[in-house]
Amino acid sequence: MLKPKIADRQHWEAVSDEELLGKNLTTDNPLGLDCLVTEIPDGPEEPHVEFSYNLEDEVRCIHCNHLHKHGFVLRKGGYRYIVGWICGEKIYGEKFDKYAADFKAAQARQDAMRRVQSIQGRLPILLHGQRRLIGEIRSIHLKICADQHPA
Repeated sequence: MLKPKIADRQHWEAVSDEELLGKNLTTDNPLGLDCLVTEIPDGPEEPHVEFSYNLEDEVRCIHCNHLHKHGFVLRKGGYRYIVGWICGEKIYGEKFDKYAADFKAAQARQDAMRRVQSIQGRLPILLHGQRRLIGEIRSIHLKICADQHPA
């Protein structure tokens, strides 16, 4: 499969598998994150979704100043800011769809890699069990053969 050029890639698509495996992609305390600002940071950097949140309590959106229970923490340069899901869709439009799609693809990729790691961790146990089972089947087979063809 051909990959787009680096310049055309979204943020999470450019993150290595190893780095992605080491990341938390959700937060239950967005207000406790370092470098959280209450105004959208200046600069030429394109923001990206760094975390999602889904809370019982509400946090204040940087755009509308309303309280939201669901949304994202966006990162632009060295700063983070909170954007409620509804505001993100309304204010950023198609760009927000791309930010969200990039983030959701990273979540799916991370989940798939973690499942593969889990399966790989179980393989030695499965192979040991398989060898033991094959040995038992051979013993039963030899016994059946011996019973059918007594010496």
